[in-house]
Order: sequence, then C-alpha cells, then structure tokens
Amino acid sequence: MHHRTSAFSARRPEFDKRNTKLIAVSVDDVDSTCAGRVTSVRPGAELNFPIIGDADRKVADLYDMIHPNANDT
Repeated sequence: MHHRTSAFSARRPEFDKRNTKLIAVSVDDVDSTCAGRVTSVRPGAELNFPIIGDADRKVADLYDMIHPNANDT
C-alpha cells in the first residue's frame, strides 16, 4: 500500500465522523493494484476502504483526476 493510502486508512475515523466514505481510484488494473497492496503494506497498516481499478482511465478522465502534464508511468 502506498504511504498516502495508508495515511488515509489511519485517518478513517476522522472521515467516519464526517459521514464521508473513502474510495481510491487506481489507473492500474485491479490485479496490479491488489498485488502492490499485498507486497507494500507497512506493518500494522490496513487498507480499510475500496480501491477501484480504472485501467482504461474512464473514471479518472471523467473527473479530471490526472494532471494534464502527468506522464503515463
């Protein structure tokens, strides 16, 4: 899990108090996203919200989630 993802997981109670649901969108396919989650979770870190795989970038493009000057890596 990326350090930012685990930071959001750690702050989940703060979002719950505000009646806000966390989700993440990854422009990687679901298999790659889940594989990365398994191999890079920090000790004690837990993913406690869903990650949506968006390999075709439909969601990311629809909501302008990727900076126009970002590269494809």
